[in-house]
Amino acid sequence: MSYKETLQANLTSQPQPSMAELNPSHSNQPAVSQSVSLTEDEEEEDDDDLARNAISEEQELFVEMDETNRFGRYDEMLGSGACKVVYRAFDEVKGIEVAWNKEKVSSRNLDAEDGVTRLEDEVKILKNINHKNIIKIIASWIDKKTNVVNFITEIFNSGTLREYS
Repeated sequence: MSYKETLQANLTSQPQPSMAELNPSHSNQPAVSQSVSLTEDEEEEDDDDLARNAISEEQELFVEMDETNRFGRYDEMLGSGACKVVYRAFDEVKGIEVAWNKEKVSSRNLDAEDGVTRLEDEVKILKNINHKNIIKIIASWIDKKTNVVNFITEIFNSGTLREYS
């Protein structure tokens, strides 16, 4: 029997409280409280519900999700440059924060076969670079509706390069 069914059965099998029991101001007698004990399985179901609610609340904070629903972008902008804007994001699979980079590209470049191929080739090369001093690209995709190249990278919160110049 599920938690809901058990609760419903317990509530319907017991006499309904009077108005005086519900609201002590209507009577000089103290209100009667009833408790429902849960089995271990029901407590686990309740914990699972809490975990699902926490995840859905986290997803409500996202202003954008990628098409696979792996990455969720927050509204918090980490930085911007001449060509792109970087936002704080979250990787639902690895459970870590990442950076969501959005780079606007002219529609002319996206429509041209060689422009898209060149972009895809550059991303493939960058994905294969594995060096401690180079930010790793985790994923990328092109949104042809908005002419935006999106790519997910590692996130570093230790400041900017301007601090070291």
